[in-house]
This record gives sequence, C-alpha cells and structure tokens, in this order.
Amino acid sequence: MTASDNALVDYLFSLGMLKRTERSGWRTIGVRKPESVAEHSFVAALVGAELARSEGADEAKVMRLCLLHDLHELRMSDLNLMNKLYVKRDEKKAFADAVKGAGGESEMRTLFSEFCAGRSREAVLARDADALEMMLEAKFLVDTGNPYAKDWIASAWTKLRSAISKRLARGIDARESMEWVLSPFRRARGRKNKKV
Repeated sequence: MTASDNALVDYLFSLGMLKRTERSGWRTIGVRKPESVAEHSFVAALVGAELARSEGADEAKVMRLCLLHDLHELRMSDLNLMNKLYVKRDEKKAFADAVKGAGGESEMRTLFSEFCAGRSREAVLARDADALEMMLEAKFLVDTGNPYAKDWIASAWTKLRSAISKRLARGIDARESMEWVLSPFRRARGRKNKKV
C-alpha cells in the first residue's frame, strides 16, 4: 500500500469514532445511553434532505453538510455547553486533521467552513436540520419523562432560520413524539370498543 492509501485507511478507521462518541449534553440531564454523534448526523442528514426538497435546494449538498458538520468531534469529542465554558477548542483544526488523507479533503474543509458561516441557502438548511434533529430527540425525551430536555427544545428554536424549519418545529412541539407508532393501536382499540 502507498502512503496515501494508508492515510485513507486511517481516515476510514477514524470515522468509527463517531459511533462511539456520545452526544454529551444528553448525559448532563440524566440520559443513560445518549445517541452517538454518528446517529445524530445521520438523522440530521435525512431531515436536511426533506428541508432541501421542500425549498428546492441542493439536496445532496445539504445532506453532505449535515454528515460533515460534527466530523471534528471524532478528534475532540462532543463538548456540551458546560464544557465549552472551560475548554478552549479549535474546531477548524480538529476538522482539518480529521479529514487528512480523505479523498476530497480540500472540498470537505470548504463545506465545513460553509456550514460554520451559515450564509448559503444549503448551509442555512443544514444548520436548521441539525437543530431540528436535536429538537426531535429532546421532544422524545420530554414525552418519555425527562423535563430537563425542554431547555434543548427552547435552544433549538433560537437556531432556526428558515420558514419551513419553523413550521416543522411548531409541529414537533404540538405532536406526541410516538403518535406515529401509537395511532394504529389507538384506532384498533377504538374499533374493538365500538363492537362491544
């Protein structure tokens, strides 16, 4: 293997760290098994795809921005708000180091900068997808008994910029997180009660 092959293999191995890096903010409010950064980024990318389709934006680019937005955390972990009060961090350096050896590392650094700046249409939607994914997780936690997650919902609201994201956030606030699972059972139970 060449030196560049070894660098690519190391990059590919490092991606697995995203599966083993917990989203640490959830741990601070008592969530025993928080989602991983990889899980968060995957769902954010799917949310981003829906936002992009709704807005006629570049769906693939929004998804890619979502998948890359927390890649630096494989080098520096996920720092929650309390950590950030005390720890000096260099996310751009961590991101640049994380993508060394990857094909298209220059393009990935450009995309990360675009996401951080949040000025392009796709970056706005990707950042909104990131916040909406956090809101979805927080709403699930509130609905299953964790009142502290309400603060994460409030935080997500402050980050939303697009009209479609704000509309979806209102829907998230108003709906039970498990309605999609429970409604068929509730309907079936209602039909049985009418037969009696």
